[in-house]
Amino acid sequence: MSTDNLHDEELIRRYIEYKTRVARRRWRPRTVDLRTRQLWWCAGAIAPVTLHEATEDYLLRLDADVPGGLSHQGGQASAVRGLYEWMSVYTRPRLRTDNPAAVIEPPAVPVGAPRPTPDDAHGLALACALADPELYVWLLLMGCHGLRCCEIAWMQVSDVEDRGRGALGLPRFVGKGGERRCVPVAVELMTVLRPFLFGRGPLFTRPSDGLGYTPHAVSQRTNDFLRGIGIPRIAHQLRHRSGTDHHVRDRDVYRQAAIMGHASVDTTRLYTDVEPEEAAEFIARMTRTRIVRTPRRPAVRSIA
Repeated sequence: MSTDNLHDEELIRRYIEYKTRVARRRWRPRTVDLRTRQLWWCAGAIAPVTLHEATEDYLLRLDADVPGGLSHQGGQASAVRGLYEWMSVYTRPRLRTDNPAAVIEPPAVPVGAPRPTPDDAHGLALACALADPELYVWLLLMGCHGLRCCEIAWMQVSDVEDRGRGALGLPRFVGKGGERRCVPVAVELMTVLRPFLFGRGPLFTRPSDGLGYTPHAVSQRTNDFLRGIGIPRIAHQLRHRSGTDHHVRDRDVYRQAAIMGHASVDTTRLYTDVEPEEAAEFIARMTRTRIVRTPRRPAVRSIA
């Protein structure tokens, strides 16, 4: 371990600066705020020992004392592991020659089942949003193209390649972690989206001041709208709707993962629910095929 000890304030400042200015996947403001609070909690928990001089034993005791549920504990573990990975790998000269956080195992958070917005509810939401072109576009981008609220908020006019009337659009979205991906936009959506393609800057702007929306504002506005028309769902469940519909039409999970911006197909599977009607049709078709191939039919039990 390095002999030059850094105070917690300086260490956290340098780490945040790296993650916002240098790292390939740069943090957004809300991530910076969350990680800063998590790291200061860790610093307070092991004081008077500093984060720079903490050993494996200190970090293991710290990990065992994290309050809250599994999700909160996982966030704290991720914050600590990221800090010490940076110290031991990415700093020059290295602030640590070892990585004491390597012994911390993130808790296994139970995976919930997909909860896509029902198909008829998505249709109702679109019908009710016809008078609001901006919200109508959002609902289509979420429910048919699988966009996140942050991707809608961060879209720029220059991100959308308009190939003319009657042609697909090719927006290039900035997603989580600063990753960019291209998702074709249907001709019908481009017709509604085209009036927003003027000027420079954010594609969608607030009428109050002309500035772009924050991801939270996109999520909140969509959630309020859905609740207001009697749909007890949230914006992110429209993304689940898109994943489920895509999976029905295209079984290639690798292609679906690329379109939805997932680093792993395991994440994609969390967004794809199997519709009961589709499962029933598949089972009925498989059963009929087996029965037809059976050389003899079974005896049918008579009912007295």
